[in-house]
Amino acid sequence: MKHIKILEEYNTRLNESIEHGVYYFNEQEVPQELRPVKDQTKYGVVSHNTVELADAPKGIAYISVGSSMGQNFNAAVMFAYETEKEAVDTYKNLLKSGKGAKPGHLSFAYGTLNSKGRNIIFEEIGGERKVIK
Repeated sequence: MKHIKILEEYNTRLNESIEHGVYYFNEQEVPQELRPVKDQTKYGVVSHNTVELADAPKGIAYISVGSSMGQNFNAAVMFAYETEKEAVDTYKNLLKSGKGAKPGHLSFAYGTLNSKGRNIIFEEIGGERKVIK
């Protein structure tokens, strides 16, 4: 029984919008004005193509619009701010509007943006996947 309880707690913690809660953007994928400089943390708002399937518990899919080979995770940094409050406010507005950065971006997350080498690391604080029924 002890192991079942631990597993339930583990599953509860894995309720992110982005799988595993972290995504590494190549610096070229993030507009320069949104990138944090070295040793700076910004709060970013991201749209992405991950959706949850209502009829498949814990089932996810990636929305692909247009012609592409295979279905993969795709995300875009839409906004970056100095404070978390600004990011949360924008995130809430985007949830209401449902308008992502690209076609097929139906889900949103907000979190920290940090620069590491040629990568911009996004660590999710909160997010919501669109549920497809």
